[in-house]
Amino acid sequence: EAIIAWFKGLITAMYEHMSVRQLKVMRPEIKALQAYITEHIDENITLEKAAEISKISKSYLSTLFKNETGVNFTDYVNRSKMTRAKVLIQQGYRIYEAAQMVGMSDISYFSKLFKRYIGVSPSKLSRVIQ
Repeated sequence: EAIIAWFKGLITAMYEHMSVRQLKVMRPEIKALQAYITEHIDENITLEKAAEISKISKSYLSTLFKNETGVNFTDYVNRSKMTRAKVLIQQGYRIYEAAQMVGMSDISYFSKLFKRYIGVSPSKLSRVIQ
């Protein structure tokens, strides 16, 4: 019974922690930056450019972004680009077209990132759709 009570307490504490985290409101600077990334997905969006746009120092923005989103800035940008590219490939765009539409000209690097973030190569996804 003691183990069951301990386990129930643990589950309750975890649930409360997750609920509090979900209620946390994201800082407006980070929300604006996420919107900017979405709108400018076809550009090379660097931390330096983001800091300039946000009027926040690069190092502080890096820390703030990670704290607010749970992922570092570069991972967020890359995941956003690969998620968009996945949709484009599913819509019938060729791999090189999707890569260009998310601002990447190096197809080899694009394919490597795509596989890392999406879990399947873009060519395999493209074959499945055809």
